[in-house]
Amino acid sequence: MEPLIPAGVWLEAPLHAEILLLVGVGLFSIAAITLLGGVWLKRTTRWWKRYGVSTPGRCVRIKERDEYTTYYVQYLDGAGRVHETHTQGSVIAMSLGAVVEVWVDPSNPANARIAAEVKLQHVVTLILAGVFGALAIVTFSLGLVFWVVS
Repeated sequence: MEPLIPAGVWLEAPLHAEILLLVGVGLFSIAAITLLGGVWLKRTTRWWKRYGVSTPGRCVRIKERDEYTTYYVQYLDGAGRVHETHTQGSVIAMSLGAVVEVWVDPSNPANARIAAEVKLQHVVTLILAGVFGALAIVTFSLGLVFWVVS
């Protein structure tokens, strides 16, 4: 009985298997970068919770664009001066006049963050890391299966 594949002939993986493997590696890279971003944002959240001074702020202006909405919030520092911070509505949404919690850097009152945004950013990035990681596992696994089967 003659073998199906002659001796010395190397079978190359089909192109779709290689593409799936490369896409899987790319998705894994995106997941790793997103995970690192989530860890960094978690550290930032810890810093603001530990050192930031909580103060109420009021949404005074909303600027809507096609891609995103920017919310401007005014707040008072410890000396009674008015400051303004803003956020793009990627994580939170608010209405004009809404009162929100603002974390103010006590050493630089002009530096402030909207508390809800800080609290949710790292959660969103960790969810995205999980989604990209799951897609990477599925895509890479399919690539391996196609590579081995063909």
